[in-house]
Amino acid sequence: MGRFLLPGTREPETPEPLPVMQTTVERTGLTAAVAPVTIFTAGRAGFYRATIVAFCTTGGDAITLTVNIIHTDRTSGSSVTRPVIGTASDPAVAALSMSATGRTSGTYTFEAAANTNVQYSSTLSGARAASVHAYKIFIERLED
Repeated sequence: MGRFLLPGTREPETPEPLPVMQTTVERTGLTAAVAPVTIFTAGRAGFYRATIVAFCTTGGDAITLTVNIIHTDRTSGSSVTRPVIGTASDPAVAALSMSATGRTSGTYTFEAAANTNVQYSSTLSGARAASVHAYKIFIERLED
């Protein structure tokens, strides 16, 4: 049997199941570091999760790749730059060596302030000659 609704009322909205994918970014054919780029604006304050998968598609250099997430912390209001692929990530994930093809991944959960940009950037340490890298970034909202 169906539900009875009073005139002028409607079915309650079903909330989105969490986590909710906010955005994805795919960068390929990279031969240099990337300055900060905005992925999305956190419309609501809350917890988010960034997952980054980094690839060395053409090896040959004695350099390493670090990929960062940059956000404004909800509690402190300070800007935070966090290596997700790199030695300071949590849990620790080594920077990606560009000496041979391969991949690594890392995850970072953070609390973003409302109406602030979430960005990514990357750095290369060492002298680059021929290596090429790529990465995919997934951002999910973890709470309503």
